[in-house]
Amino acid sequence: MTSIVNPVSLSGLTQALFVMEGVVKGHTEDQMAVVFHDDKHLVSMWILFLEDNHWIELGLNGWAVTPTGQMWSKNISESATN
Repeated sequence: MTSIVNPVSLSGLTQALFVMEGVVKGHTEDQMAVVFHDDKHLVSMWILFLEDNHWIELGLNGWAVTPTGQMWSKNISESATN
């Protein structure tokens, strides 16, 4: 998994969005942990956060972003650019 952004330097919910994007693309927790300096616990925690807050849901084809997740993703992305 390659990223232009260093996810460790992301703050707050922007890390959650990074993890959300990764799991929706089909990356495993172990693959995601590599970009977080092998911090699998952090990735697992973000996945639980995303799932508990209904930003992602597990379906037959893997993780998918929910309408709630799309809304939050848009709001957070807009806040980060302002």
